[in-house]
Amino acid sequence: MKSEKLVSMSENSDGFLKDILKGEAAFPTFSNELNMILSGGLLPGKLYTIEGPPDGTKSSFAIQLIDRLAQDDGIPSLFISSTLSKREIYIQSIARLSRVHSGEIEARAWQLKEWAELHGRDAVTRVKSRIKDGDESYRSFSDKIFTVEIPAEGGMHVSEVRRYLNDAREQLKAARDLVDLPSMVVVIDTLRGLRYASETKSGEPSQEDVVNMLKELRMLAHTTGCAIVALVDGAAFGRLYQRLGMLPSALGHELGSTAYYADTTMLMETDDTLLSDAIQELYDRGMDRDAAKLEEARSRFPLANPKISPFLPTYARLMMSTRGTGAVRNVYFIFLKAIGDFRDLAAKRDVMKVYE
Repeated sequence: MKSEKLVSMSENSDGFLKDILKGEAAFPTFSNELNMILSGGLLPGKLYTIEGPPDGTKSSFAIQLIDRLAQDDGIPSLFISSTLSKREIYIQSIARLSRVHSGEIEARAWQLKEWAELHGRDAVTRVKSRIKDGDESYRSFSDKIFTVEIPAEGGMHVSEVRRYLNDAREQLKAARDLVDLPSMVVVIDTLRGLRYASETKSGEPSQEDVVNMLKELRMLAHTTGCAIVALVDGAAFGRLYQRLGMLPSALGHELGSTAYYADTTMLMETDDTLLSDAIQELYDRGMDRDAAKLEEARSRFPLANPKISPFLPTYARLMMSTRGTGAVRNVYFIFLKAIGDFRDLAAKRDVMKVYE
């Protein structure tokens, strides 16, 4: 059988050098900690998966990610969702921007007599004003964000992801009078909303379907030069595996094809009562020697409290495994669940010393 001509690395060098010098830069996330681990941010042409329980945290993270990319860096994105409607995506964005509880916005709580009595008559005017300000801020960058709802019945074939991405890039090219199609960030929320089989099937995708979908998405990222982030619903097994000291192997075993075919796999874990534990861990490991911060966390969160106000911060942890290395890195966030806002937990420390 005739084989293709082997090409030496010397002949490949010109193409590699051109790509390095003129290729797209990484898309920086809103987290300096995460950017450190991801070599500057989300890399064009790469597939990322975020695994975690179906509690909405992954979606909140992804919405803040694309909002901040558009707002801070003008980077366009495509959000393909099977879990949130376009209206719900909008509400989550303006909740974070206006600092108003997303549940109150959804329910129009200020129209309730009890709410007005609790917060005062003037609060109604203030809340509406803040929501309008949030909307104004959102409109200043949301023209760079495209959203598509995956139909509840039948899901979306992976080939349609390519079509929607091409349509969005063509629109941006025409609007900006560009020569080439622009690179984008694509978020798929969630992987189970897609299907690989040509016919519509009910129930969870098979293992073979998952493998084929991930292969297609990875190839789509590579051929288009776009970064693709696929959210994957799964069991909240991260803390158990970490305690057993077997996270790297267990991560690969549990996620299976997800961990193998993605360039970087992230495991999202949240907890309402362990903010002080997270700060204690950073302190003990010498990653953040801010004693005042530790003491404040101990005093504010001394015991588990199921009735804790949703406005008080909880914490979220991303555990990342990069394809081919098996190394696991952790990034901690303060997570304001009510408004879907993530902030670096150890923002004040000298991060360069940690990854030397």
